[in-house]
Amino acid sequence: MHSQNAGLTPRQIFLQTVTELVPLGREQTVDDVGKAVAFLASDRARAITGQALNVDGGIRQN
Repeated sequence: MHSQNAGLTPRQIFLQTVTELVPLGREQTVDDVGKAVAFLASDRARAITGQALNVDGGIRQN
């Protein structure tokens, strides 16, 4: 464990990492993924073909 994480819970470390690496500034939830799936399964997405949809808040690598 890095010294900067000493005394933090795993959840606190996760949220700190999300804040640092995700431009959206929050974790992505099952609800976020579900809404994307519902959209792609809907008639509104009928013209979308062969695409990759990343529901990740724009995460960057260190």
